[in-house]
Amino acid sequence: MKRSYRRTQRRIGCGILLACWLVPGVCAGQFVPGHVFVAESSGKLCMQQEIYGHDRIWEIDPETGEGTLFVEIPDEMCGFLTGLAFTPDGTRLRASSWTQSWILEFDSEGKMTIALDFTDGIAGPWGFNNLAYDADGNFYVVNQSRNILRFPADGGPPIVFADAADGVTNGGAIAFAADGDLYLTSHPGFFKLLRITPDGNASVFDNFGSFTALHTVTADESGHVYVTLSSGEIFRYVAGNPDSKELLVLEPCSIRCSMTMSPDQSTIYMHRFGKLLGIDVADGTVATLGAVPPGTFLGAGAGIAVVPIPPPPIPVPTVR
Repeated sequence: MKRSYRRTQRRIGCGILLACWLVPGVCAGQFVPGHVFVAESSGKLCMQQEIYGHDRIWEIDPETGEGTLFVEIPDEMCGFLTGLAFTPDGTRLRASSWTQSWILEFDSEGKMTIALDFTDGIAGPWGFNNLAYDADGNFYVVNQSRNILRFPADGGPPIVFADAADGVTNGGAIAFAADGDLYLTSHPGFFKLLRITPDGNASVFDNFGSFTALHTVTADESGHVYVTLSSGEIFRYVAGNPDSKELLVLEPCSIRCSMTMSPDQSTIYMHRFGKLLGIDVADGTVATLGAVPPGTFLGAGAGIAVVPIPPPPIPVPTVR
């Protein structure tokens, strides 16, 4: 039932996005392409939420800097949100709920469903960000139970894409590179960046020793890979070459942060404690692009996702 529901929404969503592009203003009630969504994890693992904060998801417009509350998870469903990911058609937002072992799914109005749970293999989904879609629409989840699951785009049960034998030591952040390889920062207490090919062959891409942990990872369409360390650095690997590592910027990430690439590939979006930072990939310049309303953000940032921008429509030949 859950999988057929998701497939139906995906088909409908493609038509909606095309209509949005062709007819300005028809997108009322839909996610706004280019807007950034960030997850706030509840403090103290959902205990005393009135003091330490709630599971929330915020929406930030990087053009105006305005931040608004998208949804607050009911107290009884609190599960310490971590990763976020939009479905490829941009009609649904998914979030991982760590202690509940859920993958939650939201429409543009904030209506929530439990898309996947323990019966689907979800077991402590954890990481900043620990959710991703590949180019074929398959959905990936990093579990703290030391595996990465791949859910087929057309439904059906998941397969174990990688596990402890491949170096998955805990939860972690994942990102797909342009060539289809998946990069994983498995943490905590893990100091290696893994690369996993589409057929599931894993290897150590880089080793940072035993003092600096890896937080989060992203990649751009040119094949460059970016990783953030607990010590604050953001490194870039040019065209997926491990020997090309270069420091992009020294920007403290603190204990929890997440990052993703802007739709135009010019900026890394980073989520830190209610602020949306923009890091220019050309020169490492850092700017504050937006924030949630002052005084409302209590928990640390955990996940980030940007609403996909649909491609322009294919011109229709004029019939003469």
